[in-house]
Amino acid sequence: MFPGAILIKREIEVVANANGWYYESAEGTATFVKTGALSSPVPTASGSVVSWTKVLGATAYDVYVGGEKVLTVTETTADISEHLQQGENKVKIVATAEGFSDGVSEEIVVIGDAIEHEGLKTYRMIIENESDYIVFIDGKRTDNKIENGKITLPDTAEKMIIVPDIADLPEGEGHVTLFSEIDLTTATKNGEEYDVATPVPEWLYKEDLTIIGEGEGTNELGEHITDGENKVYYLNEKGKYRPKQPGEV
Repeated sequence: MFPGAILIKREIEVVANANGWYYESAEGTATFVKTGALSSPVPTASGSVVSWTKVLGATAYDVYVGGEKVLTVTETTADISEHLQQGENKVKIVATAEGFSDGVSEEIVVIGDAIEHEGLKTYRMIIENESDYIVFIDGKRTDNKIENGKITLPDTAEKMIIVPDIADLPEGEGHVTLFSEIDLTTATKNGEEYDVATPVPEWLYKEDLTIIGEGEGTNELGEHITDGENKVYYLNEKGKYRPKQPGEV
């Protein structure tokens, strides 16, 4: 220091940004680049929501589940429920910023629940009097309906059975049609929709049917074996009609 010089002390604030580090002084701002690695975030989990410590200088955070990047966020929390498999999932957080090496967290284990995240598929099928049929999916009655030759179902569905809601016996030469089981897993993709194989029909006329009485119905599917050894289905519900058994008058 020169004789007579006056020592002036100033306080400066060092701040991180996306491009490096800069300091602010009373005279203005000077910028310089500092290369290096970002600090590692420290993640924790509460259910399917993962949170982590903020990393100085980070502009975004990549979320990895099972080794695959599933999200990029700017906050320090994320809901990863849609990306979890049932059971244990290894999750890590990677802090990123231009000009810096990534800050990679330790992996934590997040438990995925047993809920299956379903998508939907639309199936095409042409059935006469389609609105008269009740739809069973994988053995369970549903509220799904065939409309305009199409029906939309969860993409996990494998078997479909349609049964007529028979409340009136057919008149004259009219008939009731029962169908075999439909295998949705063999449906052929056609654009964004799927064509199902036409189920085997069985036509039943008035003389082939009888009413279901007290103590007989189960409100579930009933099976009928045709003369050709084909299995078709009906609604086994009191007050509805079922096929007569062999020898039944």
